[in-house]
Amino acid sequence: MSNVRQRKTLNSEAKENKAKEQKNGSSKINKKETENKGFYRHILKRFLKQICGLLFFLYVIIPVFVKTNPWIHSKMVFLNMVRWPPFIDLTKPWEFGLRGARNFYLDVNEESRIGVWQILANSSVEEGGDFDKLLGNGKKVILYLHGTTGTRGGWHRVQLLKLLASLDFHVVAFDYRGYGDSKGHPTEDGVVEDGYFMYKWIKERSKDSSVILWGHSLGTA
Repeated sequence: MSNVRQRKTLNSEAKENKAKEQKNGSSKINKKETENKGFYRHILKRFLKQICGLLFFLYVIIPVFVKTNPWIHSKMVFLNMVRWPPFIDLTKPWEFGLRGARNFYLDVNEESRIGVWQILANSSVEEGGDFDKLLGNGKKVILYLHGTTGTRGGWHRVQLLKLLASLDFHVVAFDYRGYGDSKGHPTEDGVVEDGYFMYKWIKERSKDSSVILWGHSLGTA
């Protein structure tokens, strides 16, 4: 009888222990699931906050800043503050590998003074003489109007100037007001005025030679 009672007691204890283990296991699983849900909820909240912050910055902060600072309009359109390569000396075009080239400055008006390069056609380099008069020696003249950012000394622009001169064109390239070493602040009317001023300057010296406008990006406007 005592053995039977002991067995019953052991079986009862085993069942109780098993029930406790199952209960503890299920509680651990529930706790882990709760922790996982809390973690994902936290990540989602952070993500939504970041998205809301980004949208607020893009659609509120930036428009208000631009609206209250009109000067930034021209900076965003013309990007004349972007200058690459930096620290170049635009007064010495021959150091860029341009043969028969000179640098000079012209006053468009009281607000604008523009830096200009004149590059002779390759066949005219050996002629020598006055640069202004050589514009009227019968060679076609290209007025190069560059785009936004950079200067007349940008690498890709210099390569184009070399190519045009090698094809026996006289080339005149300049920086609009506010670009490179030109003085003033760029505006839509201002860059048009600078381009027209240079065209008239060339026409006064080129006699019957054809004048071709070569524009890129901003220079085509």
